[in-house]
Amino acid sequence: GNVEARLLLPKAIEAEKEALAIFESACDELSQARARIASRLSETVSQRMPSLAMEGSTFEVVVDTKARKCTDFAAYGATTTTLGTDSVDFFLNHGSSNNNNNRGGGKLEAVASSGEKARLLLAVECELPGSVGAACCRPRSESPRSESEAVSGLLEAVSLLPPVAVVYDEIDSHVGGRAAVAMAEMLADQAMNTRHSDNSNSNDDHATGNTGGGGGGGGHQVIA
Repeated sequence: GNVEARLLLPKAIEAEKEALAIFESACDELSQARARIASRLSETVSQRMPSLAMEGSTFEVVVDTKARKCTDFAAYGATTTTLGTDSVDFFLNHGSSNNNNNRGGGKLEAVASSGEKARLLLAVECELPGSVGAACCRPRSESPRSESEAVSGLLEAVSLLPPVAVVYDEIDSHVGGRAAVAMAEMLADQAMNTRHSDNSNSNDDHATGNTGGGGGGGGHQVIA
């Protein structure tokens, strides 16, 4: 009755506080992991950019770990389409990071061309294989995993994702020579690309056994 409920209420409140503390700790741990991956990805993708005809530019992933609290309704799409406690932005920067006065660029979606976006997507997928598929689909895993199993089984989870076709539109537009060859080599493990460069066509055809390659047309090819 009411007496029993009053006795149980303090325990329920304390249990709720403990559960919230555990949840907040897990959210913070995930945010810090995202920040570490963002830093690593910024560095490794930037190292690939000179070979992709993007000399003098850098790629930067910025994670705002204070964008939302885990207790905010907005973090769960209640009032917006935004999900999660963190906010992530991708930047394409031009010029030296040592001289901000001569540095240009901005958010990737605002300043990058279609070709630049495609080349950066390719570089990201090469550094984090399966990242595009992971962003599009959920792993085919029905049974829940503990935290340790989730960490150790990350690659296995990615391998369980359904196939995803990635279209690298205009990826080698206005690119030739060594950069086109480098892109063709990187594309060997990717899903689909729209081609324009003779160099990229030639290398791609060799890598995939395609005999129907051609000049600078915009044909599509599925890469196994």
